[in-house]
Amino acid sequence: MGVIAKWTEIMLSRREKLIRAQKLNMVIRVFFSELGIYMISLFVDLDPRAEEIREGLNITERWTHQDFRNVSEHLKKFQYDIEIQKTRLGVLTEFLMRERDFLVRLLENPFLLEHGSFTDLLRAVFHLTEELAYRKDPDQLPG
Repeated sequence: MGVIAKWTEIMLSRREKLIRAQKLNMVIRVFFSELGIYMISLFVDLDPRAEEIREGLNITERWTHQDFRNVSEHLKKFQYDIEIQKTRLGVLTEFLMRERDFLVRLLENPFLLEHGSFTDLLRAVFHLTEELAYRKDPDQLPG
């Protein structure tokens, strides 16, 4: 194989990877805009210590990559808690049931195979949806 052919192959491979990454990022953005942000807000409202991290998440156009890294590290170390008695599982159940077809379509997306942690997240949300769907009254589950 000649140098030009090898170089062309490398460039095409890089371009394919870039296109796959862009499509995957688009799928992830769609998930968060349609479901993820709402679910996060429901769960954050259950954490009595949420105010401790909320202030540090006011993102501005002046944020640097280091600012994002610092917040990411802080969030990984934060000790999350849930006040289970405040849980509104009925609201979550209704929301997830409305979005069930959307979840199935996301799970069918072939680009997800390239992002294990997002695929795991999506499977967990789908599993939660299935579990809640089997409950007659999710708000009456034992705490």
